[in-house]
Amino acid sequence: MMSRLVVMQRVAQVLKAAQVHALTNQLLRTGVAQLHEAIAAQQNNEPVKLLWVSGAMFVNGGLVNQGPGVAHTIETIKKLFERLKVHEVSFDATATEADLFAFLEVFQRHWQSPTPEAVAHEVGVIRFRALGKKEVDALAAGTIDHRQNLLRSYARLAMLTKVVVDHAKEHQPFKVSTLRRAIQQLADASSGTEALLSGLTRFPNLQGDLHFHLVTTAALTLLMGRKLELGKVALVDLVQAALLHDLARFDFTELGADVAARSLLSAELPARSMLNVAALGHNREGLVAAANAFEVSLSVDAPNPLLRPGATARLVAVPAYFSRLTSPQPPRKAFAPDQALMMIRRRAGTVFDEDVVKLFISTVGLYPVGSTVRLSSGELAVVLQGPSNPADGARPVVKIVQGPSGAMDAVVDLSTDPARRTVLEALAPVESVNPMPLLLA
Repeated sequence: MMSRLVVMQRVAQVLKAAQVHALTNQLLRTGVAQLHEAIAAQQNNEPVKLLWVSGAMFVNGGLVNQGPGVAHTIETIKKLFERLKVHEVSFDATATEADLFAFLEVFQRHWQSPTPEAVAHEVGVIRFRALGKKEVDALAAGTIDHRQNLLRSYARLAMLTKVVVDHAKEHQPFKVSTLRRAIQQLADASSGTEALLSGLTRFPNLQGDLHFHLVTTAALTLLMGRKLELGKVALVDLVQAALLHDLARFDFTELGADVAARSLLSAELPARSMLNVAALGHNREGLVAAANAFEVSLSVDAPNPLLRPGATARLVAVPAYFSRLTSPQPPRKAFAPDQALMMIRRRAGTVFDEDVVKLFISTVGLYPVGSTVRLSSGELAVVLQGPSNPADGARPVVKIVQGPSGAMDAVVDLSTDPARRTVLEALAPVESVNPMPLLLA
């Protein structure tokens, strides 16, 4: 039996080709033959159904995990479905090549019409289908693991960000709209799973990978934007600025621990980042992101008002600095999250906007989700969730993983803990426990 991925790729290739080629085109004819082979190879002659719902792709009821080469195929089908205003396309197991060509003829007619969504009214052995809201909600509740959906969206954005960094290194353009769609997907997937998104940013970046730093900054900025109740477009604009703010720091990896060279480069980073972002694309979004890349480095108390950062740059600057502090910067080791927050607090009102610092701390908490902490009892624990009452900042929900007698496995809400335990300190990344299995348990 052909894999779900192969079937999905065949469908995407044929429908994309049918948008621009006549049915007599050899490329399209070859694609139809391959699609027919994929349908005929299905086990038990079952129909082929591709479903896109709540930010996830399913083939014959099975969730398709994103990975290298898969994201592009999913994006192709998603864009096609959005234009047609449908959720599903299904191919009956008895479909012949003649049926496929007849279907593509109908598809082309509707695709080029002012009302492409009318294609959902065409009935046959191959058809598109639009789901009602109740059906979409039922599918989302019954088949989609929202935490896994968030992980896929985060991984996809990280993968795309690495591609952006590689393009910047070569001064090549990049389609920023692709990045914006991935940001929107992460924003949608993180609704209701904010604690897990915060926890994903706590994975140690021990290698100092730039795309890791950029995605961490973007995720933390997204959480802040959520607190501000920004609209969809404004939120994507803000997160994009965070994702592209430091697009020159890859040069640091070549300098190693040369403090003098690193100091000199730091002064040039804002201008270099701005130029690198601008080189990706000269559309409005790219130029705005380039301006923000420069402004993030400016201090809020600069004597010259013209050299003070704008609102977007002020929001990005705090999580960006937090991300850098909690990652190693040779010869300096990484700071623990609570130490980084103390350093940010000391710079509030001078380097950073005081209100933004307060917003950031209220967003991530004194001890961010995913951090390894030492309790007043001496036990080691991982923060699973911030306290419901901000006044209980040192008493979040934790999972205790190690006690005086060895390994432990106990979830405790310290704000209601009879033993009145509190968090004494967070541990640096090299001392941390891998939080992923604990956050997903």
